[in-house]
Amino acid sequence: MSQTAIIPKKILLRGDIGDSFEERLAAAAVTPGHIVEKTSVDKYQPHSNPNGHWAHRIAIENRIFGATIDDVYALGDMVNTVKVDPGDRFYGWLKSGQNVTFGDYLVSNGDGTLTKAATSVLQQNVADSTAVTATTSETTFSN
Repeated sequence: MSQTAIIPKKILLRGDIGDSFEERLAAAAVTPGHIVEKTSVDKYQPHSNPNGHWAHRIAIENRIFGATIDDVYALGDMVNTVKVDPGDRFYGWLKSGQNVTFGDYLVSNGDGTLTKAATSVLQQNVADSTAVTATTSETTFSN
């Protein structure tokens, strides 16, 4: 029996936005589901350090203005983000062409997306994959 992937309508699938919500201007285009970092001028951009440490912050959709997970923040837009904690689940972006299965460890690809971790970089693990969905452009996963 074939299964059809269900695409969520929000980025944070399990977890509490609560006090972890932050907004900052975009220093570059940011897609909801990207892992993000602050720049030296206190703006958000896609996380830029492959395999590097990150602050557990992801871009979410701007529901206040009716935006969806498909609406990319442009340079200068106000980016909505939340900090994710262990046990939270989010709908993020996996680098295209990755072969990831349940339980694989994921790290930053250096462009806001995630990639399968090599055993030599597991100390920088971003997330464990729990569901993987292939799409036509990139692959999404939920943690």
